[in-house]
Amino acid sequence: MKLLARDESRHAGFINDSLKDAGIHIDLKFLTKVKKLHYFSPKFIFYGTYLSEKIGYARYITICRHLQSHPDRRFHPLFDRFEAWCNDEYRHGEAIALLLRADPRLTRGLNRLWIRFFLISVYATMYCRDHTRPALHHALGLDVARYDYRVFATTSEISRQILPFVLNIDDDRFRAAMEAMLRASLRLDAARKRKGLSGAFARASAMAAAGAAFVRMYFVPVAENQPPRHVRLAQSW
Repeated sequence: MKLLARDESRHAGFINDSLKDAGIHIDLKFLTKVKKLHYFSPKFIFYGTYLSEKIGYARYITICRHLQSHPDRRFHPLFDRFEAWCNDEYRHGEAIALLLRADPRLTRGLNRLWIRFFLISVYATMYCRDHTRPALHHALGLDVARYDYRVFATTSEISRQILPFVLNIDDDRFRAAMEAMLRASLRLDAARKRKGLSGAFARASAMAAAGAAFVRMYFVPVAENQPPRHVRLAQSW
């Protein structure tokens, strides 16, 4: 875990230096003063961290392979060494996979419901965020929806190493619910700019629509998976 923390600190340093080159200065020390600490069950941290690292790897390696095919889209020197960054993310996920495999209860019984919750939360958050902030994708020459579903597919393939199922991301019901989630997210963004009672009602309506879309995705049948005997998964993307 110390090595994982070291890598994440190194990544943050790279990004901070790149932002400074662009004239943007960020000091995250204030977060320790304005943000309260919250307790989470370790299993939630494992689920969240595993998916964060693996979907992060899937995002980065998809961009990396795209830039290898379209070198004219490399608009920053950081991309010249991007594959090493991708490999760091992958190794982090492997470390958390070992922790999950060490206790089989984490992927069985009622915990399957939590895994589905985290999967949908991570995928939906990414899809809505990418569509509302598409500048980077446009600069790289990527179609947002196509890129996101490719990342989902890669993440699902990787997560078969440890998870008892994967989401049916190609199911028409899943995709329709994801689009409904995006529409609700856009409505919520617009509602937050409104004041008074009408703004509050619009926010409540948008959040209810987002909740309904989440429930629809949650109840799309999943594809069962039998994880392999050996948890270690070689990179092939």
